[in-house]
Amino acid sequence: MSSFLTQFGEVFDLYDDMMSGEISCDALSKMYGKLRPPGIRLAQVHAGIETTYGKGMGDALERQDFEEGLMELDRRYFLLQDLMWEFEILCRPDGMITENDAKLLFTATHEQNFSLIKYDQWLKNRRVRGTGVPFTEIDVLLCNKPPLMRL
Repeated sequence: MSSFLTQFGEVFDLYDDMMSGEISCDALSKMYGKLRPPGIRLAQVHAGIETTYGKGMGDALERQDFEEGLMELDRRYFLLQDLMWEFEILCRPDGMITENDAKLLFTATHEQNFSLIKYDQWLKNRRVRGTGVPFTEIDVLLCNKPPLMRL
């Protein structure tokens, strides 16, 4: 086994508190925060695990999927860097953007896979429609991979 893979396994073992062969969402979040300070929100880590396994398939990352899971967290981390920059450009003095600006971010991020139906569902599910949108309300949705557009 290469030195890199051995170190990879050692990192996994450090965060596998119960020696169960999996890392919990909380432990993965702490580990990732040390790898890429300051890390990403726990909601993003949970969504990353769901991307790796599928929605509702658990809240932990297994050893054999560790590399794939980390790659998904990296994808989210670097996408978040760009999204935060774009959000700041649109941001009002109160730290929020409008719902129309949120639509612009969804459209720009998801491109041809943007779904007006999903956007309208998000609008309907907002606690108070017409109010400002904080970054934390949309960051996970922006980073989630939309289903591929069907032809």
